Amino acid sequence: MLLIPILILFGCKHNSNTKENNSDNNDSTKVLNMENKSSLPLAIQQQLGISEDMILPFDSIRMDSLIQDYKSALADESEGDDYEEPEWFPNNEQYIKTLIPYAFNDLIKRGFVPLSATQFQNKLKILGLEMQERKKIPIINETKHYFSMPPLDAGWYDEVAKDGIDKKELNYIRYGVSNYIYVKGYNFILPTTYIADYLKEKKHNVVFSLNDEIVHLNKFFLNDDKASFLWLKQNTPLLLIGLLKTYGYDTNEKINNVVLADILNRYDQDGSVSGMFNTFIRKIFYNKPHMELREGLLKSLLRLPVNEKNSLWLAMLDNYIGFLIKDGTKDTYAWYFDFTKKERYKAAAYFGYYLYKLRAKYKETNPIFFGEELYYNKNFYKYLYEQKYFNLPKFKEICDSVYEEYDVDVKTYLNSIGNKKSKRNKNTYLI
Repeated sequence: MLLIPILILFGCKHNSNTKENNSDNNDSTKVLNMENKSSLPLAIQQQLGISEDMILPFDSIRMDSLIQDYKSALADESEGDDYEEPEWFPNNEQYIKTLIPYAFNDLIKRGFVPLSATQFQNKLKILGLEMQERKKIPIINETKHYFSMPPLDAGWYDEVAKDGIDKKELNYIRYGVSNYIYVKGYNFILPTTYIADYLKEKKHNVVFSLNDEIVHLNKFFLNDDKASFLWLKQNTPLLLIGLLKTYGYDTNEKINNVVLADILNRYDQDGSVSGMFNTFIRKIFYNKPHMELREGLLKSLLRLPVNEKNSLWLAMLDNYIGFLIKDGTKDTYAWYFDFTKKERYKAAAYFGYYLYKLRAKYKETNPIFFGEELYYNKNFYKYLYEQKYFNLPKFKEICDSVYEEYDVDVKTYLNSIGNKKSKRNKNTYLI
């Protein structure tokens, strides 16, 4: 039987039925046949607050089978056959339940601190994944031992949801190998069910070992580990960005700064606002379609240091406001049309509010598109008035001031044009 790590921390002893394939006792590849025993010692159970019926056994027979299948696939691949893991399984619940106790064991070994049920629920609440909220999200697969939800990534399931999700598409979404698995009772997260992320070759053998990304995600998000955040920022920044894009997690300043840096770098490279897709705003399609606005990200933007590179946000936000308010054309980004006019007006209002706060930091006074729209677009100004300026502090005063300043500029310009015409007419008469 293949040998899988069991922590000394767990206080487990080898029973007489334990078999070993690895003679190297210093290698943490030991397995106990725990089908008839609790896989968690009492101290850990109490720390987690897990009930007996939620504790899963170490299913060493099934794990051995998974590893042997994986080794066979690797052998086929080395012979030139491409290994393709199924993208989804009709029923992968047993497979995931097999992974859970081994994954938890490996997390503990690598420094993860178990959370109580209350602590885990508070973390889920940050992501909008408490039980009552989950019931509103049809793409979530809820089971006794875990629930799963796909990350947004490229936004593909949003595309599916636009026209309604049929049963086949819903299964495809629910059982994808990239789905995040939120484990109940054990209180941790598996951001993938791809078997290669749980196994690695070691000393010419294949052993169970979580990839580093899984470990650092749990230590950062659940344990607030600073070193793990730095590891994720350096090695997998898209995972951090995905927490905001998928869940609207805009209350973590460090994540917000990673997102803002990514948007700014994209804008600096090609001058487009495409990097803002699903960041500051996102259209939610399932159930009642609506726009989600991440104001926390805008607040973080105001706290960025004043410097030349960050000053690009002045032009970027103004361009984005123009993009949202203008009527779309055949050349407009497709996702523009996902939002209603009122949703785009609301987003433009928030961007305008924070843009003027940002302009104050840079002592910027040049005319901008937001001022032009306030002055000429009566529907936009009326909408702001009807919405009571979204109760943003002093936003009405900002809009009134911008309107008055623009009015003075327009009248000054028109007077100068009129004077020039009058002078030309006078000269013509004299001739």
